[in-house]
Amino acid sequence: MSCKWGDIISLEYGKPVVDKETTNGAYPVFGTNGQIGTTNLLPLCPHASVILGRKGAYRGVHYSDMPFSVIDTAFYVKSKKEDLDLKWVYYKFLTYDINRMDSGSAIPSTDRYEIYSIMLDLPSLDIQHAVADTLSALDARIASNNAINHHLAARSATDSSPDMRRGSKASLTTASRAFSARFSLICSNKGAVAA
Repeated sequence: MSCKWGDIISLEYGKPVVDKETTNGAYPVFGTNGQIGTTNLLPLCPHASVILGRKGAYRGVHYSDMPFSVIDTAFYVKSKKEDLDLKWVYYKFLTYDINRMDSGSAIPSTDRYEIYSIMLDLPSLDIQHAVADTLSALDARIASNNAINHHLAARSATDSSPDMRRGSKASLTTASRAFSARFSLICSNKGAVAA
Protein backbone atom coordinates (compact mmCIF):
# COMPACT_ATOMS: atom_id res chain seq x y z
CA MET A 1 0.00 0.00 0.00
CA SER A 2 1.39 3.41 -0.97
CA CYS A 3 0.94 6.17 1.57
CA LYS A 4 2.66 9.14 3.20
CA TRP A 5 4.28 9.00 6.63
CA GLY A 6 1.77 11.60 7.79
CA ASP A 7 -1.04 9.12 7.06
CA ILE A 8 0.33 6.49 9.45
CA ILE A 9 2.36 8.27 12.18
CA SER A 10 2.58 11.50 14.08
CA LEU A 11 5.84 12.95 15.36
CA GLU A 12 5.31 14.11 18.92
CA TYR A 13 7.46 16.84 20.51
CA GLY A 14 9.60 16.07 23.52
CA LYS A 15 9.39 18.04 26.77
CA PRO A 16 11.86 19.13 29.44
CA VAL A 17 12.73 16.35 31.90
CA VAL A 18 13.93 17.83 35.20
CA ASP A 19 15.80 14.77 36.47
CA LYS A 20 17.30 13.59 33.15
CA GLU A 21 20.82 13.45 34.66
CA THR A 22 19.72 10.58 36.91
CA THR A 23 21.88 7.54 36.19
CA ASN A 24 19.69 4.84 37.71
CA GLY A 25 16.17 5.99 36.85
CA ALA A 26 13.41 3.66 35.75
CA TYR A 27 13.05 5.08 32.22
CA PRO A 28 15.55 6.20 29.57
CA VAL A 29 15.57 9.83 28.40
CA PHE A 30 16.46 10.60 24.78
CA GLY A 31 17.65 13.72 22.98
CA THR A 32 18.57 14.36 19.37
CA ASN A 33 21.71 12.16 19.56
CA GLY A 34 20.36 9.25 21.60
CA GLN A 35 19.98 8.41 25.27
CA ILE A 36 21.15 11.23 27.55
CA GLY A 37 20.11 9.88 30.93
CA THR A 38 17.27 8.29 32.84
CA THR A 39 14.32 9.48 34.86
CA ASN A 40 12.02 8.28 37.62
CA LEU A 41 9.17 10.48 36.35
CA LEU A 42 6.36 8.93 34.33
CA PRO A 43 7.52 8.38 30.73
CA LEU A 44 6.33 10.70 27.99
CA CYS A 45 5.92 7.72 25.63
CA PRO A 46 4.28 4.81 27.48
CA HIS A 47 5.41 2.12 24.99
CA ALA A 48 8.36 1.11 22.80
CA SER A 49 8.87 3.48 19.88
CA VAL A 50 11.18 5.41 17.56
CA ILE A 51 13.01 8.61 18.46
CA LEU A 52 14.00 11.08 15.72
CA GLY A 53 16.46 13.89 16.32
CA ARG A 54 14.84 17.28 15.80
CA LYS A 55 17.57 19.89 16.37
CA GLY A 56 21.30 20.04 15.89
CA ALA A 57 23.98 19.30 13.30
CA TYR A 58 23.56 15.54 13.81
CA ARG A 59 20.02 14.27 14.27
CA GLY A 60 19.88 10.55 14.89
CA VAL A 61 17.31 7.79 14.61
CA HIS A 62 16.97 5.67 17.75
CA TYR A 63 14.70 3.01 19.20
CA SER A 64 13.65 2.28 22.76
CA ASP A 65 12.15 -1.11 23.50
CA MET A 66 10.62 0.21 26.71
CA PRO A 67 8.62 3.31 27.79
CA PHE A 68 10.79 6.45 27.69
CA SER A 69 10.88 10.23 27.71
CA VAL A 70 12.18 12.63 25.06
CA ILE A 71 13.47 16.15 25.64
CA ASP A 72 12.56 19.02 23.33
CA THR A 73 15.41 18.36 20.85
CA ALA A 74 13.73 15.21 19.53
CA PHE A 75 10.45 13.72 18.35
CA TYR A 76 8.97 10.36 19.21
CA VAL A 77 6.78 8.37 16.84
CA LYS A 78 3.14 7.74 17.64
CA SER A 79 1.31 5.30 15.37
CA LYS A 80 -2.01 6.21 13.78
CA LYS A 81 -2.60 2.58 12.74
CA GLU A 82 -2.96 -0.65 14.69
CA ASP A 83 -1.21 -2.65 11.97
CA LEU A 84 2.12 -0.84 12.13
CA ASP A 85 5.27 -2.42 13.59
CA LEU A 86 7.23 0.44 15.18
CA LYS A 87 10.47 -1.55 15.01
CA TRP A 88 9.94 -1.76 11.23
CA VAL A 89 9.36 2.01 11.24
CA TYR A 90 12.72 2.41 13.02
CA TYR A 91 14.57 0.38 10.39
CA LYS A 92 12.77 2.21 7.58
CA PHE A 93 13.83 5.58 9.03
CA LEU A 94 17.44 4.38 9.14
CA THR A 95 17.29 4.33 5.32
CA TYR A 96 16.68 8.10 5.24
CA ASP A 97 19.25 10.83 5.80
CA ILE A 98 17.22 12.98 8.16
CA ASN A 99 20.16 15.38 8.51
CA ARG A 100 19.52 16.47 4.93
CA MET A 101 15.90 17.26 5.80
CA ASP A 102 16.59 20.72 7.11
CA SER A 103 13.98 23.37 7.84
CA GLY A 104 16.41 26.12 6.79
CA SER A 105 16.57 27.80 10.21
CA ALA A 106 19.80 29.05 11.77
CA ILE A 107 19.94 25.91 13.92
CA PRO A 108 19.69 22.77 11.77
CA SER A 109 16.24 21.32 12.41
CA THR A 110 14.08 18.49 11.12
CA ASP A 111 10.71 19.66 9.85
CA ARG A 112 8.08 17.05 10.72
CA TYR A 113 5.87 18.19 7.84
CA GLU A 114 8.65 17.32 5.40
CA ILE A 115 8.75 13.83 6.92
CA TYR A 116 4.96 13.60 6.79
CA SER A 117 5.07 14.27 3.02
CA ILE A 118 7.46 11.39 2.20
CA MET A 119 5.79 8.63 0.20
CA LEU A 120 6.46 5.00 1.10
CA ASP A 121 5.26 1.52 0.27
CA LEU A 122 3.82 0.05 3.45
CA PRO A 123 4.08 -3.75 3.45
CA SER A 124 1.64 -6.02 5.24
CA LEU A 125 2.03 -6.39 9.01
CA ASP A 126 3.43 -9.93 8.54
CA ILE A 127 6.20 -8.60 6.29
CA GLN A 128 6.88 -5.70 8.68
CA HIS A 129 7.32 -8.21 11.53
CA ALA A 130 9.59 -10.47 9.43
CA VAL A 131 11.83 -7.56 8.39
CA ALA A 132 12.01 -6.14 11.92
CA ASP A 133 12.71 -9.57 13.46
CA THR A 134 15.46 -10.37 10.95
CA LEU A 135 17.20 -7.01 11.29
CA SER A 136 16.88 -7.13 15.09
CA ALA A 137 18.53 -10.57 15.13
CA LEU A 138 21.36 -9.26 12.95
CA ASP A 139 21.80 -6.25 15.24
CA ALA A 140 21.98 -8.61 18.23
CA ARG A 141 24.69 -10.67 16.51
CA ILE A 142 26.67 -7.56 15.67
CA ALA A 143 26.46 -6.44 19.31
CA SER A 144 27.56 -9.89 20.45
CA ASN A 145 30.51 -9.92 18.05
CA ASN A 146 31.53 -6.44 19.20
CA ALA A 147 31.41 -7.61 22.82
CA ILE A 148 33.60 -10.61 21.92
CA ASN A 149 36.08 -8.34 20.14
CA HIS A 150 36.26 -5.97 23.13
CA HIS A 151 36.70 -8.91 25.50
CA LEU A 152 39.51 -10.41 23.41
CA ALA A 153 41.23 -7.04 23.06
CA ALA A 154 41.05 -6.44 26.82
CA ARG A 155 42.26 -9.96 27.51
CA SER A 156 45.23 -9.66 25.16
CA ALA A 157 46.14 -6.25 26.62
CA THR A 158 46.27 -7.66 30.14
CA ASP A 159 47.83 -11.04 29.26
CA SER A 160 51.25 -11.04 30.92
CA SER A 161 52.36 -14.45 29.73
CA PRO A 162 55.86 -14.60 28.20
CA ASP A 163 54.35 -15.58 24.85
CA MET A 164 52.15 -12.47 24.76
CA ARG A 165 54.94 -10.14 25.92
CA ARG A 166 57.12 -11.39 23.07
CA GLY A 167 54.19 -11.10 20.70
CA SER A 168 54.54 -14.78 19.88
CA LYS A 169 52.31 -16.54 17.46
CA ALA A 170 51.37 -19.03 20.18
CA SER A 171 49.25 -16.49 22.07
CA LEU A 172 47.77 -15.12 18.88
CA THR A 173 46.87 -18.66 17.84
CA THR A 174 45.21 -19.26 21.22
CA ALA A 175 43.23 -16.02 20.89
CA SER A 176 42.31 -16.91 17.33
CA ARG A 177 41.07 -20.36 18.40
CA ALA A 178 39.00 -18.82 21.20
CA PHE A 179 37.45 -16.36 18.77
CA SER A 180 36.80 -19.10 16.19
CA ALA A 181 35.09 -21.29 18.78
CA ARG A 182 32.85 -18.44 19.95
CA PHE A 183 32.12 -17.36 16.38
CA SER A 184 31.14 -20.95 15.45
CA LEU A 185 28.83 -21.08 18.45
CA ILE A 186 27.14 -17.85 17.36
CA CYS A 187 26.82 -19.00 13.75
CA SER A 188 25.32 -22.32 14.77
CA ASN A 189 22.16 -20.38 15.75
CA LYS A 190 21.21 -19.96 12.09
CA GLY A 191 17.48 -20.23 12.71
CA ALA A 192 17.50 -16.99 14.72
CA VAL A 193 17.75 -14.84 11.60
CA ALA A 194 15.57 -16.82 9.23
CA ALA A 195 13.04 -14.56 7.55
